[in-house]
Amino acid sequence: MGVTIQMLVSMIGSIAPIIMWNLWCTRNKFVFDGIQLIVSTTVSAVYAQLQVSQSTFNNTISTALVRPTHKVCWQHGDNDTMVLNVDGSALTNPGKAGYGGLVRNFEEKFQFAFLW
Repeated sequence: MGVTIQMLVSMIGSIAPIIMWNLWCTRNKFVFDGIQLIVSTTVSAVYAQLQVSQSTFNNTISTALVRPTHKVCWQHGDNDTMVLNVDGSALTNPGKAGYGGLVRNFEEKFQFAFLW
């Protein structure tokens, strides 16, 4: 199968790392093992890796990483009510962790805050 540079570029915009990796591997086979490869073998290896990369990343992005978004915003309560908002974070498990929060009244006016 004849593979052209145009076919490679059309598959993925930036193919420099894959090309450089294959050139490095070809060079090492020659220097350390005495195996001399022809250019079409290296180009075919680049093409095969691009096909795998494209199918892998297209499937991953379209199914696993894309999640529906929804707007999250503060909602006030009825008259004479307070709203508590809290959040927390942990750097490692087990490890440093903290949380905090704030309280607002029904008119969205800040009342007090806390953190740990």
